[in-house]
Amino acid sequence: MSSSPQSGPNYSRRAMWLAIAVVAVGLIYTGFWYYGASMLMDRVNTSLARLNADGRRANCEEPDIHGYPFRLGVRCRSVFYEDVKEGLSFRAEQTETAANIYDPRHVVMKVGSPATVHLPFLPPATVHWDGLGASTELAQPFPTRVSIAGSNIELAPEGSEDDARPVARISAGELHARQVEQDVEIATSFQELKLSEDVVANVPPLEGRAMVVVNDGLTMMMDRNIALRGQKGVIEEFVVGVVGQKAGISVSGPIEFDNEGLMTAQLRIKVDDPVGTAKILAEIFPKVADPIRSATGMLTALGNAAVEIRVVRGDAFLGFVPLGKIPPV
Repeated sequence: MSSSPQSGPNYSRRAMWLAIAVVAVGLIYTGFWYYGASMLMDRVNTSLARLNADGRRANCEEPDIHGYPFRLGVRCRSVFYEDVKEGLSFRAEQTETAANIYDPRHVVMKVGSPATVHLPFLPPATVHWDGLGASTELAQPFPTRVSIAGSNIELAPEGSEDDARPVARISAGELHARQVEQDVEIATSFQELKLSEDVVANVPPLEGRAMVVVNDGLTMMMDRNIALRGQKGVIEEFVVGVVGQKAGISVSGPIEFDNEGLMTAQLRIKVDDPVGTAKILAEIFPKVADPIRSATGMLTALGNAAVEIRVVRGDAFLGFVPLGKIPPV
């Protein structure tokens, strides 16, 4: 009895078609990635052109698209931004941004050290760090969230030698901002802040955190108005303490500034370890050491209770007792 050959699946042919399908999908995906890269480069150029107007200058030196296959981002050999009206500018070394293909609105950024910073209320400075990164959630007209974190950050006068002693240094710091309807909520923290003796003498290493709500902060950003005059908000928390010690001060409460820069506020101030805090403050501010020591007894008697300080257009009061005048900002 003759037998016929049994037919079976052709595995070689299936493997070949699978390989062809994988290559085809890869080529299509690669085409879409490079199409997205081209669109991103056009968007970068358009954004830079929009920024270079009305007293502002911005530049990304030698822009390059990177991140294939799963990310898409822009790399700049250096970045520069200047706003003449606000009196600020920023220049930094190589900067990279990137976003995952599946979540393009969440952008992360790495910034190379050092950077040169000009702010209207500070002398020009050079900033060095070991690591500095940021992330943001893009939206219109402004990002809904921005976070910045850095380590071993040093601030020195612009043009100083590399071995010059920095005027300030922190081991780690963070800054977070997010939209809350029309307000902007800002939170920050720092560790081991050390100030040079040339800035303020006898200041021990400090650590702290703060959270502030800026009322109608979106309007401030749209108007490009970073001045405090005419603004108001709430200090949810502001805490500064000495590293490794109980000594510290915390402040909270609503605060506002009128168009003349005069402060009006209702502040709750709490002092931890009044004796230790007073000793440190007396060393930092020797000219007012006696009034500081005089207040130590009252603060000690209050224990953990907070002191209510009322400020009316720059005039500060403890209850009905005048404390002095706060100058306008």
